[in-house]
Amino acid sequence: MSGPQIHYKKNNSVNLNHKFIYQQFFEKNYADKIKKIKWAATNNLFIRYNLLKKNNLHFDINLNKFKIGEDQLFFSMLNKNKNLIYWNKKVIVYEKIHENRIGIKWLVNRSFKLGVLGHYIDMKLHGKFFGLLLNYLKSIYYLLKSIFFLMLMYNKIYIVNFANNLARFYGRTIGIFIFKRIKF
Repeated sequence: MSGPQIHYKKNNSVNLNHKFIYQQFFEKNYADKIKKIKWAATNNLFIRYNLLKKNNLHFDINLNKFKIGEDQLFFSMLNKNKNLIYWNKKVIVYEKIHENRIGIKWLVNRSFKLGVLGHYIDMKLHGKFFGLLLNYLKSIYYLLKSIFFLMLMYNKIYIVNFANNLARFYGRTIGIFIFKRIKF
């Protein structure tokens, strides 16, 4: 069972643009009170220990250098093994926004990292051939989204969306070539 993460700053003085950007790109907000999902973040989760033992799952240490993505792969594998994961609007956790995590530069860097490790996650979930195929289909998707937002650059949030999607496209496109060599 997972739920929303409410982000705050120590004195609650987060710039509204930054708070909006953070919530738009990283916070799941479903209309349903309870929703079946494919993966969850580890910062807001209840899980039965017997599921871990039964599925013999561990966090993939190859993703440690990214400092993101371990939970996505872990819970996607749990979901692939026919285990159900639910998001509940009432299961809330409060998480402090760190100063270094509220800028557009951080967002673009994080999106690039997610792109780089995205191909690895796809191959782990779907095998080498289908994982690579899926990775490059997603690359095209992110490129098309970035082109769409490029045409709408009259609004600041569209500029942020353009940069986010372009970074994800670039990361997914070159990720297969640099995954093992990259250091963050």
